[in-house]
Amino acid sequence: MAHLSPVAFAQLGRAFAQRSAAHAVSWGWVEGESTGPFSTPSVGYLRSSPVLVEEATPHEASHEVPTDGGDDDTLVGGASGARLELHIVYGATFGVPLLLVQGYSSAGELWTVSEVRSHLMAASKEGGAPIAADSVSQIEHPALGVPFASLHPCRTAEWMGAILQRESGDAPQQLDYLSAWWSVLAQSVGQRVAPADARAWMLSA
Repeated sequence: MAHLSPVAFAQLGRAFAQRSAAHAVSWGWVEGESTGPFSTPSVGYLRSSPVLVEEATPHEASHEVPTDGGDDDTLVGGASGARLELHIVYGATFGVPLLLVQGYSSAGELWTVSEVRSHLMAASKEGGAPIAADSVSQIEHPALGVPFASLHPCRTAEWMGAILQRESGDAPQQLDYLSAWWSVLAQSVGQRVAPADARAWMLSA
């Protein structure tokens, strides 16, 4: 099993954001905030640049609460259209990263969780690592308090442990957990991380 502490996740997240600047999908680190003078700050999270995708069909009007925006970011693909916003948050229950997804139509309407699920199932199948329908559900964003679709992390610690152990023998801590994790999860949202890039990221921690 391979778990992360909140502190380790934050350290890896900041480094991951810095290294992602040269990639098609770049990431920014958002620091956690305190809710009161004596409260412990929440764990920060990673937020992607918008990812252009095909319009959901059919598009169902959604009344879910939108996130904090993101229209000023550079769109992957360079044109207006339907888009995904990806967040990587700390999953406290399992002690692993958790991928959260929001979809928006070209008109700026929020996708339903069913539309996000359909898109992820199609994208992951095309990427060669299909996901099951029941692995995508809606949860509350731990920092923003608004609904996002999420990929269930129940086996993440297990397969991450296998990946890190295989790559580094007896010293899995030498590899960057978060970069290794993203090199696998990227396929679920229609993104590809070249093997050379993935290994360079993993060994640059």
